[in-house]
Amino acid sequence: MEITAVARPSSRNTTRQGFALWMAGATRIGEIDFHDAADLVSKVIDKTLVEPNFNGIDCLNVVTHGNDHAIAFGSSIITLRSFPRYEQDLSRLTRLFARNGFVHFQACDVGSDYELIKQFARVWRVAVVAPTTTYNLVLRVQAPWGDYVRCEPAGFCRVGVPRP
Repeated sequence: MEITAVARPSSRNTTRQGFALWMAGATRIGEIDFHDAADLVSKVIDKTLVEPNFNGIDCLNVVTHGNDHAIAFGSSIITLRSFPRYEQDLSRLTRLFARNGFVHFQACDVGSDYELIKQFARVWRVAVVAPTTTYNLVLRVQAPWGDYVRCEPAGFCRVGVPRP
């Protein structure tokens, strides 16, 4: 099962980034919208509960904003320093991933922070793949000069992996 979750900007967010998230959601079918980390977890769990013959999440696409030291799960800004605040809630997803499942962060630059990506991989016990440069949320591609990084639950990362 593949799940795509799109962060929703607040109604007060009229920035270019807010518009990009709105457009990203408008170009997808069947995605779930979330407003913060707890909402993401709850909605992913709910989606798996209604799926007939659920056998695990093969790919969780998280469409949001990021930079080289943080990822925005809606209004929850997750950094290496703030990660412990979200860890318990995020860990509720661990048991839902398929044996070879993975997470694909579709967010600018977040793959540059290997230590942060390793924390997500450790908690979820699956590989996490993320772009290291600008990512176009609508076209679903990163800038041609960038790499993807793939961090494994065991704590190592590979750079230059193909986009999932």
